[in-house]
Amino acid sequence: AKIDVASGLDDSSLVWRSSGCGLGSPVLAQGVLEPPRTPRMHTTQTTEMRFFFAGPSFSSESNSTSVSGDVLGPMRSFCLLVENDLGDIHLYAASDRGTAIDFTRIPTGMVGRPSKDQARHNLKLRRRKIIATPSSEETRRYRPNRLNRFTSISSQSGLFAGTFRPFWVVSERGAPAVVQHRARHVAPAGGKDVPMAGFCGDISVPEKDSAQSNGFLTIHERIGQVGSQRITVFDGLSDIFAPLGLFPGGGLCIQKVPFGVTVRQVQFIDDASVSSAARPLYALLISREIEVDQGLLDDDGLGPEERQKIKDEKAKEKTLRQVEADLGGFDVEQEWVEEIERDNYFEVDTTLGRAPPLPKRVFEVWLVDAASGWNVIDSYQLKEIEHGASMEVMSLSELVPETRTSPASDQDNFDNDLFIVVGTGIIDNDGEDVQAKGRILLFNVSRNTDEEIERGEPQAEMTFIYDKDIALGPVTSLSCLTSEGKNRLVVGAGAEITIEQWTGAKLLQVGFFHVNMQVQRISLFKTFFLLSDAYDSLHFLVWRESDKSLTLLAKDYEP
Repeated sequence: AKIDVASGLDDSSLVWRSSGCGLGSPVLAQGVLEPPRTPRMHTTQTTEMRFFFAGPSFSSESNSTSVSGDVLGPMRSFCLLVENDLGDIHLYAASDRGTAIDFTRIPTGMVGRPSKDQARHNLKLRRRKIIATPSSEETRRYRPNRLNRFTSISSQSGLFAGTFRPFWVVSERGAPAVVQHRARHVAPAGGKDVPMAGFCGDISVPEKDSAQSNGFLTIHERIGQVGSQRITVFDGLSDIFAPLGLFPGGGLCIQKVPFGVTVRQVQFIDDASVSSAARPLYALLISREIEVDQGLLDDDGLGPEERQKIKDEKAKEKTLRQVEADLGGFDVEQEWVEEIERDNYFEVDTTLGRAPPLPKRVFEVWLVDAASGWNVIDSYQLKEIEHGASMEVMSLSELVPETRTSPASDQDNFDNDLFIVVGTGIIDNDGEDVQAKGRILLFNVSRNTDEEIERGEPQAEMTFIYDKDIALGPVTSLSCLTSEGKNRLVVGAGAEITIEQWTGAKLLQVGFFHVNMQVQRISLFKTFFLLSDAYDSLHFLVWRESDKSLTLLAKDYEP
């Protein structure tokens, strides 16, 4: 469990020495020769160790054994990985103290020892004499390396550990991170000590002969007949490396997709006729910042005499209203403020400067194809004074309104149409002086024909179908209610909950419920509603299909 780093074969060339690496000491400091105190029954030794760099690869690193200034950098780490005879893995990262280099242990959050399932599996194979019991001489034989460095896989340097649980050590934002390796049809061990029998990195893959697209090759034990192996060739790991890759842990990776806008809502188009696992489509509600030119304020097209005439008329009208207010006994200032014309209230002195651009926010609905590099294949821009508040992808049943000649019991045959439903809030030029309103927009997604796709058309397109004005307030919540096989739209707008039914041409309100505060979110379970309001209070409702009503079952009276 002691490390000696030397530049030659004699003791005089010793440059660094420490102790305690096999036991997982928190810090490997230079000159520390006494190992940490451990229980007598806990004896272990280091079986393999490897120094490596984690981070973006450099051309100067290839075939180089010296640590030069250009090899280290702010996004690269000098690391040490140690494996002991028990299967424990200890990862260290170097830190320069100025006078010496210390290695600090980094928690990996993973177990390196073999599992009990693997031990039971190997024991079963030995009892059936499928594999031989290893002797003491075989255990002392030379063991192939399990810790493999790589220098140019997807322009990254790091280490692949073919241990009991294979994993990668790569750089994430300049710090070493551990990602577990997932392979298909891997046996628990297949009678071998480790599932991965071999690894070869930095190989040239066909049609990817550039230095930045090198791949790697793995050999692992297959499920089934003992001794059968599987060779897999990968073209790199560019999808999970920085700057677009993130490593949250647990063997998973997250890829960042920069759109350059603020994404408010994301919904998957769950329709096999339009979207599939190979070509998934997503609906996005986004907002972007724009600058509106106010050059018209610099020059309104009027002369000095015309402007003075308008001011005199406004002053005369204000004096007349003041006289009427004095005779009537009411305050005129409140009424006068409400009738101020905002466009002509401020004047721009062009001698001091021009009117600056006005920042505004524009909301849009995007249809994105994830398989083609997250390209936007269709979009729809909302109104200038309209803000996107909610969005859902759902199927609505096309139901004919009930009449005396067509009761609800006769409407057993109906179609379900897939829609992208968007709820908005409208704030006009009066701002908060008036009550906000809302709007519901329905979009249909249709797939283009194969001939149109071959001509260069996108896979699908989004079509605006219908919109409905909501005077109750902004639409903050959208949900789909399924009752007796019928799908209806649940809208939370202001302090109201409405049930909307799609008739094929418009949305028809068939039920409602009034709460005391603005509705924030609605959660449905079968026909039961659980809604939260702006005061953190809860309401529990139920929908009855017989009379199409919402009934209050419980309420949080002390939120």
